[in-house]
Amino acid sequence: MNYTIQYKDASTNEVVDKTTSQGNLGDYINAQAPDGYSLADLSSYGFLLNKNNMTFTSYVTKADTSYSISYIDETTNKEVGSQTGKGANGSKINLKVPAGYALVNADDAIYQIDSGNKNIKISVRKATDSDELGLVSTYPDGGTVQVYDVNGKPLNIELGQASNWVTDQLKTINGVEYYRVATDKYIRTDKAYKYVSFSNVVTTLKETPVYDSKGKINTEKVLAKNTPWYTDRIAKINGIKMYRVATNMWVKASEIHLKY
Repeated sequence: MNYTIQYKDASTNEVVDKTTSQGNLGDYINAQAPDGYSLADLSSYGFLLNKNNMTFTSYVTKADTSYSISYIDETTNKEVGSQTGKGANGSKINLKVPAGYALVNADDAIYQIDSGNKNIKISVRKATDSDELGLVSTYPDGGTVQVYDVNGKPLNIELGQASNWVTDQLKTINGVEYYRVATDKYIRTDKAYKYVSFSNVVTTLKETPVYDSKGKINTEKVLAKNTPWYTDRIAKINGIKMYRVATNMWVKASEIHLKY
């Protein structure tokens, strides 16, 4: 079956490129933005081929906004690395933290390109030689989370639900496992989950069930087959690799494919 994809500039509505190809009935066809452009929104990522000689319009935006990111050591206040490039205003990119360093703030892991703020400084600190270095997030439906000291004594501090933190230590105190989220500050591991920031688009391979952050299936929600979804993080939940597609909605890696 033949199809055509025309790419239109989302700002001017002008056709900037056009491609033709063939596929089979029922195939999900991915759009690929022309050089110098990015796909404008989820509806432009592709379509389901359901008849011969289909024409699909994919809206794109110019990827001409430059950005410059400086990684600043929080102790010395000196630059220890940088990252530059161009992309579409408002699009998100994964940060590449310099080797031997870790983010100070977990929410800095994904950067949104902003034409009004092109020069960004990101605080980092020297990473400890630990297998436990990573990001953790408190559960989005679990309420505030108590913070403890190194001896397991409750402090007069609570973390908000769905808040993100950098951890560098997994510690057992009085038989209970904790993540360290700051100097002498710990939270119980059953109050948060570990994740990796990852900005991408996933497309469902079939009607796909969704799960919450603890791995419980949502019996009232199913994602339609061949639909694209933004994802911003990966986690292993109950030993299963999953991608987050909303604040408390996850899909199994085995039931999607990645855009790139």
